[in-house]
Amino acid sequence: MELYKLFKEQKEFFYADTTIPINFRMIHLSNFKRSLLKHEVEFYEAIYKDLGKSKEDFFVSEFSSCIKEIDYFLKHLPSLSKPKKVKTSIVNFKSKGYIYNKPYGVCLIVGTWNYPVRLSILPLIGAIASGNTCILKLHPLNKNINELLNKIISQVFEKYYVKCLDGEMDVLDNLLTFDFDYIFATGSPNMGKYIYSKASEKLIPITLELGGKNPCIVHSDANLEIASKRICHGKFLNAGQTCLAPDYILVHKNKKEELINSLTKTIKKFYPDSLFSNHYAKISSKHHFDRLTKFITDLKDRIIIGGDFDENSLRISPTLIDCDGISSPLLEEEIFGPILPITSYEVIDDVIYSLKYKYPSLSLYLFSENKAIINKVLNIPFGGGCINDTLLHVSEHNLPFGGFKNSGIGNYHGKYSFDTFTHTKSVLIKSTKLDIESRYPNNKNYTLRKLKNLFGVKS
Repeated sequence: MELYKLFKEQKEFFYADTTIPINFRMIHLSNFKRSLLKHEVEFYEAIYKDLGKSKEDFFVSEFSSCIKEIDYFLKHLPSLSKPKKVKTSIVNFKSKGYIYNKPYGVCLIVGTWNYPVRLSILPLIGAIASGNTCILKLHPLNKNINELLNKIISQVFEKYYVKCLDGEMDVLDNLLTFDFDYIFATGSPNMGKYIYSKASEKLIPITLELGGKNPCIVHSDANLEIASKRICHGKFLNAGQTCLAPDYILVHKNKKEELINSLTKTIKKFYPDSLFSNHYAKISSKHHFDRLTKFITDLKDRIIIGGDFDENSLRISPTLIDCDGISSPLLEEEIFGPILPITSYEVIDDVIYSLKYKYPSLSLYLFSENKAIINKVLNIPFGGGCINDTLLHVSEHNLPFGGFKNSGIGNYHGKYSFDTFTHTKSVLIKSTKLDIESRYPNNKNYTLRKLKNLFGVKS
């Protein structure tokens, strides 16, 4: 009952048009930014306790993006919110056409555990900037981050504007019984299917940011030194617990050994202390730790480098595994950890054909300078990706971020967040000073030939 009362209060707050003025939104965004920066050091402490993530990694992968997103809206919100005038046809002479972006209403945002600040706050910023009220459901795994976010949000926003909740699955189940105006959720494909099914009962519009088995193709012309650094950075950031991480390598057979040698050198350079390197996170939970270490023990004879783990600290070293010629779950399931399988191919067209028939991945990465191959690979269904890099497409405000089918529905970031959290409303304003009689029946000009002329349709 308390949750439903909160939901109703947010509905009433929204229907009072309180969030409609642009200044109201911008003041709250400015205050939100100021509070995030004020508690910056506390974020570093909390993220280390929850995920073992260094302050540098947290700043690069989470905190800076939230600040930049607020800055984007503080600069662009007035222009984004203006009605867009469009041309109208002779059929509607004399008239004016406008496109209005209007907020949906009360939004439910469901965060996740692996990037608990970025993947909760970025969509929240977009929803606030668009004029909505929000209930933010945090993942219960990150106790310290949740406590800090709850404190900040309660200081900046009244609960009937934005409310932060944590709690277990029963809280989410309760929320999903309410008639929200929009739902934005980040999580696994299975979680996405569950939330989607609940939203469909009330035909609630929804955005889902999910995961997938992200391939990383290294072709024969790739710069292997650069490829190794960028693959290792993308894979082992946050101990591989990144939905965008390259999940497995497909390398041309003529370059496999050379790439393995380069990857091995890079891992040793980036993570000299293996399990306890300065910029290397821990695994989020014992459940995930056990799942990942089973992969390692089952394929211990195939390990090229790594394979070490420590149960007390929930740490697993960066691990490279040769999966050529074998059938393994590593090549079928999303790993979501610091284990990188590598396999080879002979003909790139065979790889492309195979990937077209798999579930679309959230990301795809290709290392090659060959334009013909690049164009072929871009025809594979996937959410987004990089050529000659990994992860960094997610850092650009001018690029929409999102998946496709099994890896997600819809997108966000910058302008695309504004588009996601607003309904595009078309309005035609017609003059009453002129009326074209030929549009009406029982008129001498209401004939098929003359109507075709009016509408510009030629037989």
